[in-house]
Amino acid sequence: MPETFIIYREKYKCSLTEQWRKEFYSLNQEQLNEAKSIIESNNFAENIINHASCDEIKNLLRYYLIERD
Repeated sequence: MPETFIIYREKYKCSLTEQWRKEFYSLNQEQLNEAKSIIESNNFAENIINHASCDEIKNLLRYYLIERD
């Protein structure tokens, strides 16, 4: 889960967190492995996201671009 969603859980729990969760759990095993690899690297630069193998992963990774206040 994106760090911002954890830190500001009250702000995001009924909106973006649910969307993120739905998208995360809809990935197949191959997509999930790729997404987790990128998430674990903690590098969410646009060029990294754009090189993901499918739109489902790209969409999921965009949640990690939401900055803390």
